Amino acid sequence: MKIIITGGAGFIGSAIARELVKRKHSVKIIDNLATGRLENLKGIEKRAVFIKGDVRDFSLLKRECSGFDAIFHHAAFISVPQSVAKPLLCADHNINGTRFVLEAARYAQMQGVVFASSCAVYGSQARGTKTGERRSLSPLSPYALSKIAGEQYCQLYTKIYNLPTVVLRYFNVYGPGQNFRDGYQSAIPGLTRKLIKGEKPVIYGTGEQARDFIYIEDVVSANLQAISSLKTTSGKTFNIGSGTATTINRILAIIRKNLSLREIDFQKECIHKEKRDGDADYIRANLSESKTLLGFKPTTSITEGIGKYIDWMKRVAP
Repeated sequence: MKIIITGGAGFIGSAIARELVKRKHSVKIIDNLATGRLENLKGIEKRAVFIKGDVRDFSLLKRECSGFDAIFHHAAFISVPQSVAKPLLCADHNINGTRFVLEAARYAQMQGVVFASSCAVYGSQARGTKTGERRSLSPLSPYALSKIAGEQYCQLYTKIYNLPTVVLRYFNVYGPGQNFRDGYQSAIPGLTRKLIKGEKPVIYGTGEQARDFIYIEDVVSANLQAISSLKTTSGKTFNIGSGTATTINRILAIIRKNLSLREIDFQKECIHKEKRDGDADYIRANLSESKTLLGFKPTTSITEGIGKYIDWMKRVAP
């Protein structure tokens, strides 16, 4: 297939690009490099076309989509805390950008669009429960609300224009290639970086908030399953997670053990900060529909995945 990946120089998009290139697909990446990095494309530069551009530029999208079969839409304003601080900018990127991608795909008569959404659309849930795709949505941030709007645009384009779309709601994705340098790091990159540098880890809130962490290779597999099953899964939404919830404190303990560091007194030896706006207390994926209809089955445990991430970070972190 001839496939476009918006946001293809980012963490998840570049991982998908590598696998598509490996499988001999023709790949074009569109990224404005606001958060994506060209270094993520190292090794596939000659086998994937890179276009520096913004998904809010509709004329560019129409031009570049011509003759292509499908789009993985990953370009987005991705930070929950920043979306709280800059809601209009978040909406511009995530809502308008998605509208333009869908319209460009319709204009090019593509076979379909796979849209990267987020578990943030659910908000928090009761501890011990699993969140299914049919659960009511309760966004806690402008980011989450913008993803809901993107999902609804996908469903509308499928219903009105017969453009096949599949929505993948990612839970907390982690793994090699994930940014550990900026100030809005996710839990695993942020904690790992601090410990490797011998600094005190930062915990937001109590650290007992629990997340469903999903390894990048499993997310890539879900995308390939989605693109290959567009005819049967069009218009549907799927959770992409591990199906288990792990507390931030547990994540810290796993990282420390992997680095052969002693156990610590969380209250005395961590820097505690206020819980960040928009963060959920507990989130865990129900994967029954993803497994049954999409054929998705995560295979990487949190311990194994963190070990792989730490091995990668040791090689690349200055």
